[in-house]
Amino acid sequence: MRKEFRSIKDVLVSNKNSSILSELKRNTQNNQYWVDVINEILIKLPYQKTQGIKESIIRITESQSKYSPKKKQHKGTMLIVRLNSNSAVTRLKLIAPLILRELSKNGMQVVGIKPSISQSDIL
Repeated sequence: MRKEFRSIKDVLVSNKNSSILSELKRNTQNNQYWVDVINEILIKLPYQKTQGIKESIIRITESQSKYSPKKKQHKGTMLIVRLNSNSAVTRLKLIAPLILRELSKNGMQVVGIKPSISQSDIL
């Protein structure tokens, strides 16, 4: 039997939807945190290098990186940055080392930035 929810509070309290909604909320907050951090760094860099990147960011997600003896990488966070244009992807690849250096100065253990283009904007 299908339950009809009467209010938003009922939906949020529901056991079935609670975990999905809390995960969605956590992902949204995490995305906004990284967008804010990257935007602060982009403001500090010369405009010629960062032109169009801030406006092109769709979302930023993090992927945990583990140590790999073959690649000699250490534990840390890999940021996956979704952008809406090819030129923004190219520019971000060029300034990624500068962003990583700033993140490191701020004590954040980010091992890499992987820019990618959103497929929905290509069509």
